[in-house]
Amino acid sequence: MRIVPGKLEDAGQIAQVYIDAFPDSTAFYFPHKDRKRLEEAVKCGFQLILQLGAEALVAVDQDGAVAGYCIFSSQALPHRGKAWGSIIKTGLRALAYLSPWELGKLAYSRVLFRRHVQLRDKLPPEGGRIVSIAVSRRFQGKGLGRKLLVQALTEMGPAAVLLEVRANNASAKALYHSCGFRSFGTTRDSLGPWVIMARPAPGGAKDPV
Repeated sequence: MRIVPGKLEDAGQIAQVYIDAFPDSTAFYFPHKDRKRLEEAVKCGFQLILQLGAEALVAVDQDGAVAGYCIFSSQALPHRGKAWGSIIKTGLRALAYLSPWELGKLAYSRVLFRRHVQLRDKLPPEGGRIVSIAVSRRFQGKGLGRKLLVQALTEMGPAAVLLEVRANNASAKALYHSCGFRSFGTTRDSLGPWVIMARPAPGGAKDPV
């Protein structure tokens, strides 16, 4: 299994990994959507994230099939120009796969997520962020998530890195703790609580202004 840079063309396989790794989330937000339309909707979401400037790493087998991914953003990496025409087209395509009820549910959940942030400590200035990381269930427990996370952190450099993780995802929280992250607070959305975590910048490293 190799860790390589992800491309926009990988969004379809990344979507499949996400759906496989987080069945509770997809079942909650899209309970009546058939698999093909679900894959297309999630694919469009990941395409938008990448088109808006996020980076991706993917774990691929010898045939190029994606078994896991890590999507992240970093102020330490060169910023790409945004092709707004393509971004708008992707957004419109995503809307075609979502019902008004699904859109409303997603929007309401996002509002809850932002409104219910409770911090115990002040978050460090954000130098990078883990946007999404997942490994297909058949490859979980083999250290693939750790390899993806460590590679992403290496590419982001020494600045502080933030993320949110579902409070009931014990294995992910253990991985983040082992890589230097600690809990700074909580929030919640329609599906339940999240833990807000950060890996502070190492001593002597400068956070972005």
